[in-house]
Amino acid sequence: MMVSYFLSGIFNLSIYIYLNWFYFDLLTITTVLAWIYVAKIGSFSAIYYIVLGLFSNALLMLSIFVDIVVIENRTPWALWSIYSFGVNTIDMMMLIALITNRDFLLLHKLCRFVKGKKFKPWFIDESEKPTNA
Repeated sequence: MMVSYFLSGIFNLSIYIYLNWFYFDLLTITTVLAWIYVAKIGSFSAIYYIVLGLFSNALLMLSIFVDIVVIENRTPWALWSIYSFGVNTIDMMMLIALITNRDFLLLHKLCRFVKGKKFKPWFIDESEKPTNA
C-alpha cells in the first residue's frame, strides 16, 4: 500500500491526478490478489480490509475525476466532503487492519457467512412443488 502511494507520486499513468490514483489503486488490488494466489497464502483479516478499502478508494477517486474533469464542476458539494472524509477514514482502517490483523468491523466473518449461504430467491417456495395433473 505504501509502495503504491509512493510510486503514484513518481510515475504518472495519466495526466489527471485522480485518475492516476485510481489506476494505482486498481494496480495495487491486482498485485495483492496475485500475491495471495501465487504465494498460496490463506485468507487473513487484513486482506479483506485492504482489498475492500482500495476498491472503495478507487471508486471515490473515479467519482471525483468524473465530477471535476468530465463534468467540469468547480463548486464544492457533498461528494467532495464524502471523498475527503472517506479516503482518509478508509486509509486509516486499512492501516489499522495491517498493523493489528484484527477483524474489527467483522468483514471477514461476513464474507465467510455469505460464502456459506446458498441464496435462493424469496419468491421460490420449496413447499409448493409442481404436480403433474
